[in-house]
Amino acid sequence: TERSLHGLARLHPAPTMRFLVVDSGPIIRGARIEQMGAERLVTIPEVLSEIRDEQARARLAALPCELEVREPSEEALLAIKRFAKLTGDLPVLSSVDLRVLALAWMLEKQECDGTEHLRTEPLPRGAAA
Repeated sequence: TERSLHGLARLHPAPTMRFLVVDSGPIIRGARIEQMGAERLVTIPEVLSEIRDEQARARLAALPCELEVREPSEEALLAIKRFAKLTGDLPVLSSVDLRVLALAWMLEKQECDGTEHLRTEPLPRGAAA
């Protein structure tokens, strides 16, 4: 039987977002990612490799829905690296961090038919978002 978030509809409110891109931190800390209001949970292969703790692996296996594993596009990775360089964050972001962010960028582009609504330049320091 296919594991999906739709089977949880009786227990939780309707999803408020199409995708939740998952990093290893929330899984390791025991966050209930299936209750965060997403239709689909998505991650990259490296995130699964980072989950070594037995309890965290058990929580992952017990998810009542599928955690989809996807690869970010090269375009998305280049866009994220460019933006992180402009903000000065590139040296402190791991390759896994960059790939998780790139997956989120790629899915946003896919769902919104483009990236016109996404910033390509950081706001000036002190500017309100």
